[in-house]
Amino acid sequence: MLKDLIDTMEDDNNLSSSEERKLAILNYLAEIVQEFIDDNNISDEGFHTAPNGKIYVIVRDDNKSCYTSPNFIVQNKCFPSLVAMKKHIDDNNLAWKHTVDTSRSTPIFVAPNMKMYTILKTTDGRYFSYRFVTPRYFNSLKDTQNYINANNRKNQRR
Repeated sequence: MLKDLIDTMEDDNNLSSSEERKLAILNYLAEIVQEFIDDNNISDEGFHTAPNGKIYVIVRDDNKSCYTSPNFIVQNKCFPSLVAMKKHIDDNNLAWKHTVDTSRSTPIFVAPNMKMYTILKTTDGRYFSYRFVTPRYFNSLKDTQNYINANNRKNQRR
């Protein structure tokens, strides 16, 4: 996905100086990601979208001969097969019962402990984030931000 965006931008011969800066940043990010993959002997297996819409990065850890994801809360969780890992993700991320209002975009909200949340609005006017461990809905954006702040104090990592 990142590589596709870089390739598309590189094919455009009429980039503005702002777009050239973005391209340089994208190339830098691609180098960092590749360096991480190479340094940790991890081969990229792609992504898996859970029933509730959360997207998990899937990687194969060749050192441990297992599949894992940097999205897991427990970082050392490994699965012997891709099928077992996807089943675990699906079983623990049941579908949310809402429709997202796609007419608005929400910027990333950064909690005091630096965790990032995308707060979305449902078509019935409630607010939520896919980062919540269990489905929670709030009547206002401010209530949602207050909940995030209260549960993500500074120096507290989850």
